[in-house]
Formats: sequence, structure tokens, C-alpha cells
Amino acid sequence: MYENWDNPLDDIRGENYDARSTPIFVLAIIILLLSIGGLIMSASGVPWYYQNGEAEDYDECCLDAYEDGYVDQLPTIKMIVAPMTAAFVLLICFSVPLIGLFFIPMKRWLRVPLTALFGLAILTNSIFMLRRFTFMLSNYLEELEQASIRDVSVDFHLHVMPYFFLLVSLIGLVLGLNVVKSIRPETRNKKTLE
Repeated sequence: MYENWDNPLDDIRGENYDARSTPIFVLAIIILLLSIGGLIMSASGVPWYYQNGEAEDYDECCLDAYEDGYVDQLPTIKMIVAPMTAAFVLLICFSVPLIGLFFIPMKRWLRVPLTALFGLAILTNSIFMLRRFTFMLSNYLEELEQASIRDVSVDFHLHVMPYFFLLVSLIGLVLGLNVVKSIRPETRNKKTLE
């Protein structure tokens, strides 16, 4: 029953250190790198879509909407094509502590809730990112449908950033599902209050 709080190396060798998960660690590193890449891509003006044969990013989209008189449609355009800087920053803020938890020796009763907290935060953020992508995709499919009804060519196509957004959100969902799988209590093997 006695647990040694003085020497964390005893816990590394014992059963209290088994709450580490290598897939969660690897996916958290991938999320961190992709989020940093997403911030760099968004700041450097990587295009979100093609409009009339030209690649455009968020700034060009909204400035054109103001100049063309589409002010009433601007909230919809912002909702569909808005840059996701906040989502990338949140993913960085949640994945860094999750990576740190892999290296810090601590008791299972402390590691599991912290892993759940940061992992489920990444999962929630990824769900909202996937939701944003579905808005972009539905807008694109609506444009294709309208063009086929009118029998005209389509002048609107998605570019790099929406698909990068989809990739990051799917990896975040896999990470979140791994966290959910890893935090389930193992009541069959151990009698514990977790």
C-alpha cells in the first residue's frame, strides 16, 4: 500500500507509470507540427480557393466582397472562408502539455485526468475544425450544383487550406479517440477508485 512520493524513479519501474501512451505522444507531436505549419501557411497567404482562375486567400475574399457590394453576404463568407488562426493556436496550447506529460514521472491518478483534459480539448477543437470544413465543402458543392443547373462553368474551387484543415482535424479526431480509449478504467484487472 505504501507509495514512494520521494523517488519518482521507483514509479517509472512500477505499475503507477503505465498510463503513458506512445500513440497519443506521437499524434500530439504530429498535431503540434501541423498546427505550427498551419499558422505559417495562414500568415503567408496560402490560398483558400480559386475564384475566376485566380487563387485567393481570406483577405482577398473579404476585400472583394466589400468592393463588390456583397456586404449582406459577408457574414456567410467569413463563416466559410475565415482563417482558423485561433484553432491552430489552441491545438498548439493543448498538444504541448500533452507531449510534456509523456516525459514527466507522475502517479497514474494524476496522469490520467491531465491526459484526458488536454486530449479531449484537442478532440473538441478538431470537431469544430471538421465542422468548418463541412461548411466550406457544402458551399463548394452548392456552387457546383448551381453551375450544373444553369449549365455554366464553375468559377469557384477549393484550394490548399481547406484540405490541410481537413487533414489536421482528422488527425486530431484520431488523437482524441485514442485518449478516450486510454482513459477507460480497467476495473477487471485492478481494484481502483479511478
